[in-house]
Amino acid sequence: MGLEAIHVVRWALYTDLGFLFGAPLFASLLTKSPSMPVNARALGALAVLGLALSGAGFALTVAAMSGTPVASIDTDVLKFVLTSTSVGWAFLGRMSALLAMLVILAAPGSVQPFRLMLITLLAAIAVGSLAWSGHAAASQGISSLVRLTSDIVHMLAASAWLGALVILLRQVLMTKPWEVEHRRQTALILSRFSFAGSVIVITLIVTGSLNAAFIFKPSGLLLLPSTTYGQLLLIKLIAFGVMLGLAALNRFYLTPALSNSVKAGDATTAIFAVRTSIGLELALATSVLALVAWLGTLDPNA
Repeated sequence: MGLEAIHVVRWALYTDLGFLFGAPLFASLLTKSPSMPVNARALGALAVLGLALSGAGFALTVAAMSGTPVASIDTDVLKFVLTSTSVGWAFLGRMSALLAMLVILAAPGSVQPFRLMLITLLAAIAVGSLAWSGHAAASQGISSLVRLTSDIVHMLAASAWLGALVILLRQVLMTKPWEVEHRRQTALILSRFSFAGSVIVITLIVTGSLNAAFIFKPSGLLLLPSTTYGQLLLIKLIAFGVMLGLAALNRFYLTPALSNSVKAGDATTAIFAVRTSIGLELALATSVLALVAWLGTLDPNA
């Protein structure tokens, strides 16, 4: 199966919801500063885009399930999938969460901590609902519960990393080498992310390994390079490995170097290095999401 419209829509939806959950989460946890307020309009735009992409993705999924073009979907089939399947229920839950978020964002006044907490919770529901569009939803019984829980945690961790990268990149792009106070704030935010970043990485590795254990038998691992699913999975793992390398570089070298350069009074080179590293990490993160969106439509055992 080659690249199709459903893969592009799924990738865009995963990225959109990842930003919607991760960015406000880390804007509050990392910055704790009025200099980086949460942009209600940006969140609203992401929520509206999430609604549109969810609708398009659901239509494409139903079309694929029924083997017909989107324009020819039978109304009865659409109603059945919407009301009688886990895919339909997850879709309704996601749409409800996004609509509720728009209502909260439309309320007058700035985005205060309590409202931000509600928005982040609703975004978490929207992200978690994506688990029912992957392989975890195909299992039954206790294994289904374990797989879905692991998949939800995995997706939330990935979204948190994605959102944190957006916040960090925004911060370092705003930082001017000659602005002492802004340099100090940037170094502090990067230091705060070190612990959270480690927790995210550990969570992704544990849940990713658990998900793989459900999908593959040990004997099947040798066959991965010979299948489309296996090839895409290997590319994803390589990209993830490079992301881990960049994250380690940021934590153990670039962030301390920036802190030292702030004290020394010359942060030009250090800021440029951090910008480059975080930008590459964000590009890889969106690429990994594209691969995840594609992998979710393929049969691992084909």
